Amino acid sequence: MQEVFDIKFRNRLGSTLGLEDFSKPLKLRKTSLCSFLELGPVSFLGKNNIRGALNWFLNTHRDNDTVIALRLSKSPDVSSEEQFRKNMLLSFTYAYDFADFFVLDFGRPEIGAVQELDFIRAITDPILDARMTYEEFKPVLLKLSPILNADLLEGVLDYCMMNGIDGVELSDIQQIKNTVEFSKGRLPIIGAVHAPDATDISSVLEAGASLADIDAPHIFRPQIKYIFKSLKNL
Repeated sequence: MQEVFDIKFRNRLGSTLGLEDFSKPLKLRKTSLCSFLELGPVSFLGKNNIRGALNWFLNTHRDNDTVIALRLSKSPDVSSEEQFRKNMLLSFTYAYDFADFFVLDFGRPEIGAVQELDFIRAITDPILDARMTYEEFKPVLLKLSPILNADLLEGVLDYCMMNGIDGVELSDIQQIKNTVEFSKGRLPIIGAVHAPDATDISSVLEAGASLADIDAPHIFRPQIKYIFKSLKNL
């Protein structure tokens, strides 16, 4: 059992699933050994679309002890920062009841100006304000670009620690190490791994990540079992 940002995980391994995988229940069941599922990227498609999809998923596939994260991102048809801010906020508020924590995705190259702290603040601040209106507190994390340079990374990390961001998701090993050093280990990290490989997972955990998230939704159960056997103290 691992406790991260006040949520209990039965182990340190999770898996990312795209929304298109909602219609593939057999593939979803193959990830049941993972302690959490990160669903997304979720873009604003309308209140009923988001709630309907998530409600269907949770009623059909969720295990009682599987933690659900939603990764919110930019809709392909959004062109302005203001529209991006509005749609992210709407996605967050409409989906709030269906997730255990949220990941705001600033790590996708197609998003645009993810290298600017002011841009990240403009999107994130309204979401943090909205969270305060709910009776139940749910963690909010930032997924950051692997090409963020060290100075900008420190600026974002400082913002996170000063404004109630509960953690970050990183795919770059050096960024993970820098984050551990800068935050003195106080900012939880999810290490994103892009292949179901025990060595890669071990690397992000040894670098200081609290959890590892495999960005490979079509992994097979035997691969998961092999990973568990290969990693110590998962």
